[in-house]
Amino acid sequence: MNKVFISFVGLLFLYFAPIASADEHKDVAVNECVNCHKDINDGSIVQREYNDWKGGKHAKAGVSCNDCHGGFPDMKDKKYAHGGVRSASDNQSKIHFQHIPGTCGRCHRAEEEAFIGSRHFRLLSTSGKGPNCVTCHTSKAGSILRSENVRERCVECHSVGSGFQAENALWVPAKAQEVLTDFEKASLVLGWLNDYEKLLERQNGSTAVKKEVAALKDRFQAIRIGWHKFQINNTGNELTTLLEDVKKLRSSIVKK
Repeated sequence: MNKVFISFVGLLFLYFAPIASADEHKDVAVNECVNCHKDINDGSIVQREYNDWKGGKHAKAGVSCNDCHGGFPDMKDKKYAHGGVRSASDNQSKIHFQHIPGTCGRCHRAEEEAFIGSRHFRLLSTSGKGPNCVTCHTSKAGSILRSENVRERCVECHSVGSGFQAENALWVPAKAQEVLTDFEKASLVLGWLNDYEKLLERQNGSTAVKKEVAALKDRFQAIRIGWHKFQINNTGNELTTLLEDVKKLRSSIVKK
């Protein structure tokens, strides 16, 4: 099985998703998992994973080792602290590759629900030959694929001879790159609109413009969530329409 599909690691960050707030988790400053792992300096995978975690968004949000791996973060004794922690190869583990979506979904509920409706999830849950969240977003640090690197990730399966029965969808890598490029364009233009809202505060009709901007942002967020269904053509069409509407509103603001 392709190693990208069996990333036996715990925490992850769903595509374009806001991480759960820190107040949903215990303070990592008093977490014995963190206090112990931070002192490991032997070049082991445990050290590497801690270093990935400490510089990532999960750490900033207060999501720690035990949130995905289990264990008792209030125990100083190593034996007791690791109680209940299972290997990723154990199909009862929360970080078993087929259970990753459910583990991520505890914080990223909307993205999980969208993903469950995808062909990727059906492949993952049946044959195991399907991606999970870590495939695209890594785990401890958490990352978001950009348009310049999504193609290489998709082509790992959507290529001739990949062994993943994706040869009837060789168009996917290029289309995914195109769609992510549109995501980035929409994000930039929406950011521009957000900055210019302040300039309209003293002008008649500024309230109406703010409502339009808010509605466009809501649509953008819905499309971002829907991306996890991996209905790429539908997502692309929705983004094209959104970009047209954003540009129309931008033009009306410039004229003012």
